[in-house]
Amino acid sequence: MHVPRKLLALEASGRPISLALFENGRCLAERDKRSEVRHSADLLPMLDDLLKETEWSVNDLDTIAVTRGPGSFTSVRIALATARGLAYPAGIPVVALNSLEVLAAECLSVENPVVLAVLDARKNQVYAACYEYGKPSRVLLPPSCLDPEAVGNITSEPLTVVGSGVELVLPFVKATYTDADAFPRAGTLGRLMVDFIGAGRDFEPATPLYLRRSEAEEKRRNAREAL
Repeated sequence: MHVPRKLLALEASGRPISLALFENGRCLAERDKRSEVRHSADLLPMLDDLLKETEWSVNDLDTIAVTRGPGSFTSVRIALATARGLAYPAGIPVVALNSLEVLAAECLSVENPVVLAVLDARKNQVYAACYEYGKPSRVLLPPSCLDPEAVGNITSEPLTVVGSGVELVLPFVKATYTDADAFPRAGTLGRLMVDFIGAGRDFEPATPLYLRRSEAEEKRRNAREAL
């Protein structure tokens, strides 16, 4: 696969929505918005504005990159459905990465190369993944749903800790740098995609990455067990 001439990067696995357009590996335009209504109402108008800014249309795209979670169950479904809905009529390929890898890459400029990306999964749990960047880079923990104290078992090394779950895990890790406001951005997703395509790396399937059951599934399961 060659570096896309025109790529749309779409990240909407949590409350923020982030979109970016890349041409020949360079980011031309990017938009971030914290969606207070619902993603289905905000996502397409944001994309329309971005396309108008660059004077592109959806038919100009040759690749769409999207994150597949973990995150909000509804947000992940909407993001993936939007990417596929845009891509299918025009025959555009959809490529995906998980949101934790993109979140961790937000801190590549920080001196500590061991990055813990952690999102508040509610119910006193976190979505977490840990990466050690270098030559070669290593995945110390693949995307997982954990109790906060279990994160302390990943490594005894000092960590850069980023994401909405920072406060939940801080008592259990050695942190040299934290950023609880960091979230996966489409600009970072797009840059990773361009780098990975150039390196011949495989992508993840453009299907939801759910690390636990949704509340609705838990209720149905509990109801069945109560019978």
